[in-house]
Amino acid sequence: MKHLFTSLILLLCAALLIGCVPAATPGGDAVPTAMPPATPEPEPEYQYMSAEDAFTYIRLNHAPLIIDLQPQEYFDSSGHIDGAINTAAYPVNTDALQGKLAGTVDAAKNAEAVLLVDMAGKAGARNAFDYYIAAGVNPENLYILKNGMLGWPYHEAKLLTVQPYEARYVTAKDVRNMLRKEIPVEILDLRAADAYSAAHLRSSGSVPAFAADADAYDVRTALSAEIGCTQKPDANIVLVTTSGGDDALLAYDFYVKRGAAPEALAILEGGMDNWPSSYKHYVETQEPAEGEKDAKEPAKTEAPATPAPAAKGEPTIPPGGIMG
Repeated sequence: MKHLFTSLILLLCAALLIGCVPAATPGGDAVPTAMPPATPEPEPEYQYMSAEDAFTYIRLNHAPLIIDLQPQEYFDSSGHIDGAINTAAYPVNTDALQGKLAGTVDAAKNAEAVLLVDMAGKAGARNAFDYYIAAGVNPENLYILKNGMLGWPYHEAKLLTVQPYEARYVTAKDVRNMLRKEIPVEILDLRAADAYSAAHLRSSGSVPAFAADADAYDVRTALSAEIGCTQKPDANIVLVTTSGGDDALLAYDFYVKRGAAPEALAILEGGMDNWPSSYKHYVETQEPAEGEKDAKEPAKTEAPATPAPAAKGEPTIPPGGIMG
């Protein structure tokens, strides 16, 4: 009986040991009894294409499929690359905006290269990149236009729905005369804050819409702050940018579409870069004017005579008083 009990214990231990050994495959390799931890999905690596490369492909008739994500007013006024598909899907962060890209998915899957274009090559383009990957587009074929349309220098491959002749321009002489004759005028300087601080027209207000790193949201936010002033019935507004180019036209169109009368708005022709030096009297800068630099120093006055020592025990009052 004792031997039988011992044998049963040994058989039970053997069964337990066999249960702990991994099962073997036909080749003899052990099969793991537990699944390994899941490997997290890698973050997408965004590919960028420079404006120079994109323009080269266009000139060689090998243009990629160009999908423009800009809001409609920027597509019209800031400009878009010739042949781009207008989606107005920026910033591609809601189901409704992503739905604007749905009709381009098949074309993107069949294209050798897809170029995603927003204002500055930032959040909107990255969101679109993620959307197309999720929709099954090969990520190796997707590219973001580096620096977006704000960094696109090739006007021969750029279209504007709103042409420059549709906006009203005023010359530096016109603005000079307004300031000299004190004609009521609102001058909105749309350049970056540092450019405004360095030199700006007298009586102008800073509306820093076009900073170097501004994206579409930044531009819209800055311009929106002055919508009320542009909608006044007696408004007389001059928009000032660096060169009076596409950015000024974009701002002009932005305000007209929001109720400003076109005849109440004007763009400073040539911008601040072309303001004549002969009109420098109407420019305020951080640097002192030349006349101020050359002004003679005021004549030195003689130091007051040292007062006689006060009698012992009396307080001494300095010549300039207690506050000196």
